[in-house]
Amino acid sequence: MGTVTVTLQDLQWAMTVVKPSAMREVAIDVPKVRWSDVGGMEEVKLKLKQAVEWPLRHPEAFTRMGIQPPKGVLLYGPPGCSKTMIAKALANESGLNFLAIKGPELLSKYVGESERAVREVFRKARAVAPSIVFFDEIDALASERGSSSGSGGVGDRVLAQLLTEMDGIEQLRDVTVLAATNRPDMIDKYFFEKSSTYKFGLTPPAHLWRIDPSLWWRNDSNFLHLVNRLPSHFKLH
Repeated sequence: MGTVTVTLQDLQWAMTVVKPSAMREVAIDVPKVRWSDVGGMEEVKLKLKQAVEWPLRHPEAFTRMGIQPPKGVLLYGPPGCSKTMIAKALANESGLNFLAIKGPELLSKYVGESERAVREVFRKARAVAPSIVFFDEIDALASERGSSSGSGGVGDRVLAQLLTEMDGIEQLRDVTVLAATNRPDMIDKYFFEKSSTYKFGLTPPAHLWRIDPSLWWRNDSNFLHLVNRLPSHFKLH
């Protein structure tokens, strides 16, 4: 049997195709959404890259310049303003490990299970850092304190656990929290103060950007008249 030689090039190639073991426990299907698929919102795209992608890709530069990047970013706005699509594009374009979580799915009727689920999410995120954790419907996990009194205070305990993970003794190194909500008014104000979370408000897209890019060639007046009459949250495919 011949000698097998493993070179540095072999290891570098393997790193591009082998999934970290911690990620195998998480069912993730990173969609093939690109920034070019998100119509308009150029300023939001740039700010997201600066707040999320750049600190994770170039931590040494931020340390050298003394810049403290945000620990979290919240996208908020009414349905149909591309919050989830923007998160998917960021995940795909950045190439970073991406954990997508539906906020309500972490809640459990059993005492302590919801907090354990939050801890487990961040454990996996730290294990595969640099990474992004995306919480859709974050209002289910970070609702205003006291609002869950009828459910045994589970909401308050989950919020406390979330803040502990983001700003506790164990630093959240090379992990950024990206969250989305339709109801920013329901999120506890202390969450933003304690977790150093940036907020980006999104509005429904202008009529042109509500058309699927593949249909932009349809520049006739009847078609554009139809688009202008669509509800603000509706996108034509």
